[in-house]
Amino acid sequence: MRSVSILATVLLLATAHAAEPGPARTPRPAELDPLLHCATFHLSFDAASFTPDLAVGSAEARPAGTPTFEPGVAGLAAVIGKSGAAAVFSRAGNFPITRRGAVSMWVCPQEWDHREDGNVEFLMTTNASFYLQRQGPLYGPDGQARRLEALQLLCLSPTTGNANVTHACADWKNGQWRLLVANWDWPVLEFSVDGGPFQASAVVHLPTDETFGDLVIGSQHSPRTLLDEVTVYRRPVTEAEARLLWQNPRVQRPVPRATDVEQDREAVSLRFKVYPSLNRIKARADIGGLAARDRVTGGVLRVMRAGEPRPLAEQKLVFEKYAAEHVFDVPLAIAGDYKLTLLLEGGAGVPVEPIVESFERRVFPWENNRLGISDRVIPPFT
Repeated sequence: MRSVSILATVLLLATAHAAEPGPARTPRPAELDPLLHCATFHLSFDAASFTPDLAVGSAEARPAGTPTFEPGVAGLAAVIGKSGAAAVFSRAGNFPITRRGAVSMWVCPQEWDHREDGNVEFLMTTNASFYLQRQGPLYGPDGQARRLEALQLLCLSPTTGNANVTHACADWKNGQWRLLVANWDWPVLEFSVDGGPFQASAVVHLPTDETFGDLVIGSQHSPRTLLDEVTVYRRPVTEAEARLLWQNPRVQRPVPRATDVEQDREAVSLRFKVYPSLNRIKARADIGGLAARDRVTGGVLRVMRAGEPRPLAEQKLVFEKYAAEHVFDVPLAIAGDYKLTLLLEGGAGVPVEPIVESFERRVFPWENNRLGISDRVIPPFT
C-alpha cells in the first residue's frame, strides 16, 4: 500500500518573492469532505513555494521562471505569466487524466486586455494534448474579431480526436477571483465557472496511457494572472460540490485518507444510459483508476428496483483493458426509483462494497403510442 505524503518542506524554485498572505482559511462544509478526501494533488502556494501540500505521486517540481507570490483567495497565490513562473509535475499518481477525475482552481486576472491579448495557460500537459486556458482576443484593423476571447477546456490528440468546452470571459475584470472546475470521465469533458452548470463536449475515442504528458501548472509569458488552490481529484466534481467550492473560497485544505486513496469504490466508473421505451439499459464499468485493477477477476452487474430484494436482471462481467460493457433487456414499465449495482471480484485491494448508481423512471401517457402513425396517404402526397 502506498503512503500519501503531505509535504512540509519548501522547495526553492530560483528566488521566490512573496507578499503578505490573503484571508485566513475557514472550516469547510461537511458536504465537501467526500470530494476533498478524493484529492490526489493540492497546491496552495501558502509557503511561497510550488511544493504541493498533497501529492499521491512524486512531489518534485521542475520549475521554469522566478516564482512570485501575492495575496490569494486564501493565504498566498502564485503569479503566472509576466514576472511569474510555471512548474512541471509527474502525472503518475497526481493527475489521473487517462481515466476519470477533475481539477479545481481559483484564477484572478491582473493585466488582461479585452481588446488584444495573448493566451493564459492555467494548466496543461507537457505534450500539449490537454489544456485549461484563457484564449486572448484579437481584432483586425477593420474592427472585426480574428480570435474571440474565451475560457477553454481542450483535448487535442490524434488518439482521441478533439474536444473543446468554452465559457465566456470577455466581461471579467482585473482583480476579481474566479473559480474553474474541469471534469473528465471519458469520452466526456465538462467545464464549470463560478459554481455554475457544467458545459460538456466529447472526444471520439478513449485515451490511452500514452495520450497525455506530465502536468504543467502555470505559465511564464502570458498576461499576468494569479493562480491559487489548484486541486486534482480522482473523480468528477458534482454541480452541488462546484457550487459549494464557489461559496466557500477559503475552505481548509484537503487531507488524505488513512488508506491508499486509490483503493476504494470512488476510483471505479459506472456509467449507463437508459432507453425506457425499448426497455434497455446500456452500462459500462471502468476499473482503470483502481490501484488493484490487475487483481480484479470479474464482477456482477445488477439492475434493481428500489425496495425490492431480487434484481430485475444481472450479468457476469469480464473486463478487457480494464473495462466491460453490457446491454440489459429489462422491464421498465413501472415508474419509480431504480439502481445499478456493480460488485467486483478479486484479491487484495479490490473494493468489497458494491458501486451503486441510481435513476428515476418516469412513465408518460404518450409513450409507445401510434398517434400520427398511419398508412393513409393524404393528397397531394400520392
